[in-house]
Amino acid sequence: MTPKYTEKELLHQAVELGRVDRIRDLLDTGMKVDSRDRQGITPLMLAARKGHIELVEILLNAGANINAKDRPSSNWTGKRTPLLHACQVGHAEMMRFLIEHGAEVDCVDQIGGTPLSYILSGGNEPLAKYLLEHGAIPNGPKKCWDPPIVAAARRNNLDLVKVLLAKGADPNRLGALGNPALCDTNSVECARELLCHGADINLKNVEGKTPLHVKLISGSNELLACFIKAGADVNARDKDGGTVLMGLTDNPRIEIAEMLIAAGADVNIMPWPNFSTLDYFYSSTSCNYIKERVDLIVFLESKGAKRAKDLTR
Repeated sequence: MTPKYTEKELLHQAVELGRVDRIRDLLDTGMKVDSRDRQGITPLMLAARKGHIELVEILLNAGANINAKDRPSSNWTGKRTPLLHACQVGHAEMMRFLIEHGAEVDCVDQIGGTPLSYILSGGNEPLAKYLLEHGAIPNGPKKCWDPPIVAAARRNNLDLVKVLLAKGADPNRLGALGNPALCDTNSVECARELLCHGADINLKNVEGKTPLHVKLISGSNELLACFIKAGADVNARDKDGGTVLMGLTDNPRIEIAEMLIAAGADVNIMPWPNFSTLDYFYSSTSCNYIKERVDLIVFLESKGAKRAKDLTR
């Protein structure tokens, strides 16, 4: 259904309907090519979003501003250029056309989204490479909400991770969720590539958790072993004082506990006054992995873990 337009928005209506002759007539009669509707959207933005290259070409030839931005929005989707409009609906051909005609590759919307960050989040790898080849900043602008290297690592895409790092991407920037790339990848190969390019194995996210903390539940044994071999602090604490070992309460795997202890994890850290790591396991009320947690408690006690009351005697 075509939206209702006012007399000041006749050019928008013609673009919405794909009326090439009507667009030309309106422009010939003096209709402003960069007129805006109530959301601050120009006809060029609308044509780009619809993926209509012929209409975009007509509007550009009439002097449309290829880098104009719409208004800030209460639903966080504002300040988008025509390129970002095309990007958000996945019109790859339109994106290429706009870039070839002078669109700013690193335009930023009101939440810090860029074409590269959106495309990486969506998984269009060929288009991401195209953007990098045409000048996209590998680290993204300062206000970028999700640095490209984090998005590529999250997708476990080794090829893109290599391309970004080769172009100078910083492996230690925090992403949209407050994690560095090492916290977001499940790929051992990606992790090794990041580490080879200076990723800090003990860099903490916004919760004060290191990559070892974060991947303790979802990471493979091979990934955790990779982190430990790279020098992960097995006694690191998060903002609340929680230790790496304590993370096993939600994923009680004895083989991981063995790995951590062999690397120097202290089974008797007191995360809080009068409360030991072992107390933490005993106090868990989770209904998941009850038998496994009991087995893990028995194992930790065999390694010398004690309750706080026994440690403070």
